[in-house]
Amino acid sequence: MSLLLQTIRRVAALAAFALLAALPPAQANHFILPCGDDVCTDAHWVFTGSLNVPRWGHTATLLPDGRVLVAGGVGEADILDSAELYDPVSGTWSLTGSMHLPRVDHTATLLSDGRVLVAGGEGRTGTAEIYDPATGTWSLTGNMNIIRSVDAAVRLQDGRVLVAGGFSAAGVAPSDYTDNRQSAELYDPATGTWTVADPRIYKRYWYTMTLLQDGRVLAARGTNNGDLEDTLSSSEIYDPVAGEWSAVEDSCCASVMHTATLLPDGTVLVAGGNTGGIGGDGVLASTELFDPATETWTRTGDMATPRYGHTATLLASGAVLVCGGQSQLSHYPTLQYVNHGSTEVFSRSTAAWTSSADLNDARSYHTATLLQDGTVLVVGGVVETSDYESIPVGTAELFGIATSDAEMGLPTTPSRSATR
Repeated sequence: MSLLLQTIRRVAALAAFALLAALPPAQANHFILPCGDDVCTDAHWVFTGSLNVPRWGHTATLLPDGRVLVAGGVGEADILDSAELYDPVSGTWSLTGSMHLPRVDHTATLLSDGRVLVAGGEGRTGTAEIYDPATGTWSLTGNMNIIRSVDAAVRLQDGRVLVAGGFSAAGVAPSDYTDNRQSAELYDPATGTWTVADPRIYKRYWYTMTLLQDGRVLAARGTNNGDLEDTLSSSEIYDPVAGEWSAVEDSCCASVMHTATLLPDGTVLVAGGNTGGIGGDGVLASTELFDPATETWTRTGDMATPRYGHTATLLASGAVLVCGGQSQLSHYPTLQYVNHGSTEVFSRSTAAWTSSADLNDARSYHTATLLQDGTVLVVGGVVETSDYESIPVGTAELFGIATSDAEMGLPTTPSRSATR
């Protein structure tokens, strides 16, 4: 494609999104289409309603009917028990039933029957509860055997849920504390009970777990101490048939707050992260691929921006969209946070990253969900100020491409810009 044609396409896309920004969400959403290539050159972000309660550190779960359930997190004053639903048809948010307990750093897993299992979280001991989309209510289910937060959970191919690692939730009595970083357990939705599973080889929390195409589970990186003095590069795999963990090759880098994304070819892309350590100013731009067939890691192209606390979303095209996050300047005691609104797209075919449109609002510790129509919904998050204040974000944005002005039947003069 010639440079002139590329320029024309980009100008046309900007004009279309400027028009969309003037529309109500229900009307604008109708004209936003998924990015259809590996670089998303013409894609942009459009606001789509706002949360009723600004929050970060929450979970977001795509329901079978296409709505998105957002639960818990940290608000302007405290940890939240509230939950809300995003309707992609109307582009609006509505409060739904509140959880029995406030939670942050918890897990949320879509069960095979369409309900959502939420477990653990800071200060919540080992409790778990289930959201029923049909009634909009929560019900308590069996307690976990171990207190945990900043752990990880995946639904196995047989419908059970594997929860592993994590750290003792803050605010619990010392007598209730158990070193849970090496433990694992399985939830059975049929009985509502938890069973202790084979302990892992490595202690870790603030890590990632990824369900592989063959049904095994990859656990990567994390940390094994309470103050992030060091982070881990180790990896291991859980085999649900054998019920055992086995060590695999270490990744290139040690980090927490990275992302891990299963690609269509079965490999796993791990991107970014914070290396911890004294000073806490190590932030990664590096990315690498794990091959389950050989159980080895391979470095791939670096991102343009080092980041952690970001999101990574597999797009319908097979590309991966990375959004937002933080990096840092200097180190303690003069550490300063940099809030990112930038986004990048990874193409598996070229093993390279391409910069894409910036978010309207910089954010980290947000969520990003691929909707059923192929667009991406980014929700909430936090902005860190120069005096270390955490400001929750209440906006939500959609990522995609706009149909032409003629197809929208809209005037050709934009009323306001879609970006700021």
